[in-house]
Amino acid sequence: MAQHEELMKKTETMNIVMETDKILREEKERLKQDLQQMQAKVWKLELDILPLKEANAELSEKSGMLQAKKLLEEDIKRWKALNQVKEIQVQRSHLLPRRLLGNSSHHQQLKDGFLKHLSHQDPPHPLPPCLTIHAPPQELGPLAQAEKKLGVLRNELLKS
Repeated sequence: MAQHEELMKKTETMNIVMETDKILREEKERLKQDLQQMQAKVWKLELDILPLKEANAELSEKSGMLQAKKLLEEDIKRWKALNQVKEIQVQRSHLLPRRLLGNSSHHQQLKDGFLKHLSHQDPPHPLPPCLTIHAPPQELGPLAQAEKKLGVLRNELLKS
């Protein structure tokens, strides 16, 4: 009887080991299938992400180009504004001699008025009102040149 009980315990232990082995094998198969499904999902997601990564790279490149374009457009605006200021300065510098001298007959009238003014005054001779120019500060460069020319003209007229 003792041998019988011992055989029954061994049989029972063997059944438990076999049952545990069966459960572990089933769990292994289930986990293997889960792993395959997860790997398939990862692969599919990587394929789905690939076009998004490419689009993101393209958009980043476009963004960089747009930022560079914006900076260039701002530079263009600044250069255009500077160019416009310079053009106005050049136009005013070209207009200044015309305003001073006008046409030939007007030039002669100015010369005559200047000589008449000089004959009635003692040195130093201030300019007559017809030759006085009120110019904004940006015209002072050309204005100084015109004043120098007027000084030379005045000296020539005084000598003659």
